[in-house]
Amino acid sequence: MGRDIIGFQRDIDRSAELDEFYGFLRKKGYEVTSMDTGGAAANVAMMFLGMPHPNLYICPRPYTKEWDVSPFENMVAQAGGWISDIYGNQFTYNRRDVRNLNGFVICIGYEKGQVMGWINEFGADNILKAV
Repeated sequence: MGRDIIGFQRDIDRSAELDEFYGFLRKKGYEVTSMDTGGAAANVAMMFLGMPHPNLYICPRPYTKEWDVSPFENMVAQAGGWISDIYGNQFTYNRRDVRNLNGFVICIGYEKGQVMGWINEFGADNILKAV
């Protein structure tokens, strides 16, 4: 695996915390290119439309809903990727509270353990911020 990462975030809701996380990865020797795009669907679409891998999309906000991630789980898995909340927990659906209170992470190109290790070292709570 190379040391290049394309990190996506929403252009209408830039996250200083996520920028700091990408800076943390740069200090670890990774070449991180941060791309500003639209919402979850636009970010996942970009992951599949000829973008070089690996791709990392972290949504550090608690306002998304389960339907913002559920449509992508199978596609991302078929591409060798994974989806979890920012603490590494698998999503469940048809919950009473449909909000993704712990944000989400979508990655294609790096193993979950490696990315979660970065997030844990940086501090998931330092990325996840309430609106």
